[in-house]
Amino acid sequence: MTLQALKDCIYCLSDFITFNTNNGQATFTIEGKNMYLNTKLEDLTVAIGKPYTYKHRLQCHHFMIFNDVKLISQEDPQYRSAYPYQKFCSKTKRQICEICQNFHAKFVCVNDIMLDKSICYMCETCFRDLHYSENGERLYQDFEVYPYIHD
Repeated sequence: MTLQALKDCIYCLSDFITFNTNNGQATFTIEGKNMYLNTKLEDLTVAIGKPYTYKHRLQCHHFMIFNDVKLISQEDPQYRSAYPYQKFCSKTKRQICEICQNFHAKFVCVNDIMLDKSICYMCETCFRDLHYSENGERLYQDFEVYPYIHD
């Protein structure tokens, strides 16, 4: 198994944001050395409780700590493709549209002159109704908009 398999288990929202497609080289920093994705896990020397880094998309850093290293037991999955084995994943949080309070947000508006706050989460319908005319023309330019997936 390689670091590529570990990388594939790391969930990061930045992988779903498409306005910056320059992903750069993904690397792990372990014991002060940059390890590339073809490095085999069996070739690594890690310390329990010591932080290591996974870097991707040029500026996105994830810290990881090995809490335990053990031999496989009868209670563990017995097939190689189950590993690395994820024991915990936090629940995702989705923002509700701050205009209608009914639907999940699809956009984040920043510095919009029509809103009384600097950041606002909006569903597609409210965003379209507030920012576009009936024939699809943008009503004004004084805001930034970004896709919203979830927190």
